[in-house]
Amino acid sequence: SKAEGRVFTDCWALHLKGLESGKTPTWERLSRKGEYPSQRSGTACGVWKNKMLVYGGVEDEETENHRVKSVFFDDLFAFDMDRKRWFRLNLKKKAGDRRRRKKDGDKENEQEQE
Repeated sequence: SKAEGRVFTDCWALHLKGLESGKTPTWERLSRKGEYPSQRSGTACGVWKNKMLVYGGVEDEETENHRVKSVFFDDLFAFDMDRKRWFRLNLKKKAGDRRRRKKDGDKENEQEQE
């Protein structure tokens, strides 16, 4: 028997409106309109201003002899829940966020990073 997993590329939303009044939640399959993330697992997600933000994740590919090759993502996408459309968001580093690499015996640099 095969031990490999099955990969799905669909995305679903659970609508909870009316739950407090006893209505049953409903599922809706989301479209793949716009620029959407590639297949992956292990993302970090949150909601802000009616947009679902999806960051990072990993795609694992099983190769010969059940070895796993992993690709880790450092990207950010938003799903606009009103327009039902995906968007890629660009990540920028602030100019002051860069730090010097710590060298052995570099006491001055060691104090900077503490």
